[in-house]
Amino acid sequence: MNDKNELQIEFLEALLSINRIDALHTFVLDFLASKFKLSNCTIISNNVEAIKVDNSSLKLVYSAVQTVVIHQIASMRAAFVVSNIAKDFLFDGINGLENIPQNLLAIPFVKEKEVLGCIICYSTDSIKERLELLSWFCDKLVIAIQKLNNYYAIENSALTDSLTGLNNRIYFEVVANKWIPKARQENFATSLILFDIDNFKVFNDSNGHVAGDVLLKNLGAILKNISPENFSVCRYGGEEFILFLPKIKSDECFSFAELVRNKVFEVLGVTVSLGICSCLNSSVDSLSMIKEADIALYKAKNSGKNRAVQRIIVDKNLGVIDAEDAGSVGKTYSE
Repeated sequence: MNDKNELQIEFLEALLSINRIDALHTFVLDFLASKFKLSNCTIISNNVEAIKVDNSSLKLVYSAVQTVVIHQIASMRAAFVVSNIAKDFLFDGINGLENIPQNLLAIPFVKEKEVLGCIICYSTDSIKERLELLSWFCDKLVIAIQKLNNYYAIENSALTDSLTGLNNRIYFEVVANKWIPKARQENFATSLILFDIDNFKVFNDSNGHVAGDVLLKNLGAILKNISPENFSVCRYGGEEFILFLPKIKSDECFSFAELVRNKVFEVLGVTVSLGICSCLNSSVDSLSMIKEADIALYKAKNSGKNRAVQRIIVDKNLGVIDAEDAGSVGKTYSE
């Protein structure tokens, strides 16, 4: 078996074992640099750029060169070779070109006439003779990138509600099961909010299901807009939503629930009822927290709607405090 075949087999075997884009980028950079004795290499795919350069000044030079290369590839959709970067008219006006390797080979990732990215190779020696083999590697990379993109799309669709674009119930369970044991271990508070739209069936009957879907979609947009990044915002089912708030104490959670209630009415003109569960040391599981939030939501519904009601778990062995009944721990508001 010749060296070329061995390289191809090694490359393919590695691709089969990689299941993350960042890992793919790292592997490609290391593989091409070592096997082809490149001075440097850049891989660009999925709008992510990977290159190994420690010197900040050189990073700026490489970045300027790559901007030109990407533009050229987008228009040509074909590989091209530059034998003297500093003297090539394509790169006129870029300072510091003499400080980087002068031989450049750029190869696009093309799938059905769509440019998915590219590889840019830099070398101090002539690089033209490596075009054929590097092009073969790029063809296999296109397949690997597409495979990963399809995997991410399937994974994302399994965890995302198609109507609102929010995460779904499965995602909530994954996040809660990750955070609650961590909270128990590190002894920090955790909260969740369960809420739904008041009189949603009446709204649907009066305005039609299309209008109901639009309402749910718009509510999802509001939640995305007002929720901090560390909050998990999920459509729980139907007109019901759930928000998981790690490291958020009971008073902060109640304030956020009020923000949701007021913002939804302000923007959409409908009311929501919210049930809140805050666990001071997260000594319980997600099902227990949902159960208490559901009890709070039921109380909100049966005491006038358009309300936020909170229940607080001090410890699983000490029972639950209804914030409204306790008076000193939290409050229940309505308009």
